[in-house]
Amino acid sequence: MDAMQPGRVGIVRRTWRGLDATRRFALNVIFFGIVIGLIIAVGSGGKPSVPKGCALVLKPVGSIVEQLDGNAVDRARAELLGGGSDQTLLKDLVDAVDSAREDKRVKALVLDLGSMGGAGMTKLEDLKAAIERFKKSGKKVIATSDAYDQYGY
Repeated sequence: MDAMQPGRVGIVRRTWRGLDATRRFALNVIFFGIVIGLIIAVGSGGKPSVPKGCALVLKPVGSIVEQLDGNAVDRARAELLGGGSDQTLLKDLVDAVDSAREDKRVKALVLDLGSMGGAGMTKLEDLKAAIERFKKSGKKVIATSDAYDQYGY
């Protein structure tokens, strides 16, 4: 009986190794399939459809700042929990206006200032310069709000 034990153990080990290799192979195929699917899904999103003759609506929320307060993890956590930030990046506004100026599909810029907080003079001057460049392209600029306070005006 002792002579048969090593043979049986060898068969069990080879069988186990074969099952383990098959399991690892199957899980790797599934994992890489998911990764490739995600890459294809993200890559094929494309650009949003923008109809010809549309208007860009900018609605700054809170203060206009050059850099957001806090770190990115805290901001992401607050946004996930529904808190969000009461700040708008100046660069985002200026980039949006400049992109709309060059886009032939965009015919007007609408500034919805009802939720805007404060902004420093230099930030307002930078935003004004972007709006002036937009106007020089021959496109309309419209400012709207339910009520203006000193900051919005």
